[in-house]
Amino acid sequence: VGGEADARIKRTSGLWAKVKESLKSIRLSRRWQAKIVEACVESGLVFECQVRALWMRDVKSMQKWVDKCYRYV
Repeated sequence: VGGEADARIKRTSGLWAKVKESLKSIRLSRRWQAKIVEACVESGLVFECQVRALWMRDVKSMQKWVDKCYRYV
């Protein structure tokens, strides 16, 4: 796993913790909860201020982490 992917996951983990806590208390369908995860967490993980090419192994490790978030929903 690349260092950049680990750094992105670490930065986004704090955001996920806040979103996860909010998802516990709201009564939305799973579809809307998934849209919240996509809008807040996934976009925060993939898009940053800088534009860079990502290695496929980094993309796969980030995808695994996002899949864990979706499994929570």
